[in-house]
Amino acid sequence: MDRQWAELGAPLGGIGSKFGTFTEGLVGASLRRILLERFQMDFVGPVPQRQRKEDGRNLEADEVGWTHGTDSRVIIVEIKSQVGVRDLDQLDAILPRFGEFFAEHRGRTAEGMIAAVGITEPMESLVHQRGFQLAKASDERCRPTIPPP
Repeated sequence: MDRQWAELGAPLGGIGSKFGTFTEGLVGASLRRILLERFQMDFVGPVPQRQRKEDGRNLEADEVGWTHGTDSRVIIVEIKSQVGVRDLDQLDAILPRFGEFFAEHRGRTAEGMIAAVGITEPMESLVHQRGFQLAKASDERCRPTIPPP
């Protein structure tokens, strides 16, 4: 039974990975435009996974935008097909450690953004409560939402 479960898990894991790649491709172009235009980022790009040699920990994010100058900040984006609390916890954990892994961004103010294809209204409220920006995919485009006052 264990062997059969392992054999079944391999293709299913591959499907999940492909769906994640599809989701990132679906919102990618619109997300880059949002970061450049709406959030005034100077640069936008994917984030390569980085691993610390000292302790073997790693960190990755789907996309990042950053600015230079007096308003030096970085927006770290997680792209999700469906958003859950665990995804928000993951982004919360990334923010304070980002400069640790990406020295070129050390000293920038780190902000979080969730880009979602599917999200419930209660989860959307939670994203804003946690202090993150939210970009939702709809009508084949990704657009930012404005948090309620």
